[in-house]
Amino acid sequence: MSDQNKRRLDYFYFIVDVSYSMTGRRLGVVNESIISIVNRLKRMMKYEGIEARVILQTFSEDVEWSSMIPQSIERFVYHGLNIRDRASNLKRSLLELNTKMQRQYEVQGDDDSNTTVILYTDGLSTDSYSEAIDLLNKNPLFTRSNRIGVTFRSPLVELCTKKVFVDFCGTENNVIIEDFALLNQLIFDRYV
Repeated sequence: MSDQNKRRLDYFYFIVDVSYSMTGRRLGVVNESIISIVNRLKRMMKYEGIEARVILQTFSEDVEWSSMIPQSIERFVYHGLNIRDRASNLKRSLLELNTKMQRQYEVQGDDDSNTTVILYTDGLSTDSYSEAIDLLNKNPLFTRSNRIGVTFRSPLVELCTKKVFVDFCGTENNVIIEDFALLNQLIFDRYV
């Protein structure tokens, strides 16, 4: 394939809290949101020059990935998620994210791809995540990525845990509290 026919690879990381505090409507909304984003990516990526690669990480007490490496949007199948455990091990989740993104950076280097990372959680971490954020902030792929934090309306989230999302996103502007129109805008406006 010549350089003129080469498609740009854009990467999408979905990071989803599947701990007990996400039970019910919260996880239902996450499932709907991811299905909507994936379907829109599939339609949008038909435009010439861009190929989407997607990977999903779920975390509670343990961390699981949907695949070893991000896979083509055409091959990505999302079945919806279920609650697994009580604990929300955000530190472990972010450390694994750092490792995965470091590998991606080692392979692709400073190419012209875009990377979007979307963290869905209520922010009620049962561990200390600051060490993981410090490592991520040294990861060149993470620091230049479009980072979005999605959370849910509750006095506890709004008063106590917003810092988690600002630390992750690097800006309060990318912290979304149940505003899925804004989520779509933050993801897709770069393609318009």
